[in-house]
Amino acid sequence: MVHAVNDGILVLGVEADTSASKADIKKGDKILEINGKVVNSMKTVKQALQAIKVGEKYDVLILRNNEIKTISVVAEGYKGQK
Repeated sequence: MVHAVNDGILVLGVEADTSASKADIKKGDKILEINGKVVNSMKTVKQALQAIKVGEKYDVLILRNNEIKTISVVAEGYKGQK
């Protein structure tokens, strides 16, 4: 899939001991897709993540240092989630 220059969400920070930090998602990465779904707003990120159950493994397509990579993440839930 080809992505437009303005596709994706820039990661401004990653909290320690989260699914993202354990999967090595870093500040400055640009998230292009979550589980095959293109993300270009926080709304689309939330929609993509809501479809994933705690314990499921999913792929995140990122742009880092002008290189596109796929990172596998295991959903651990978030603070306050039951």
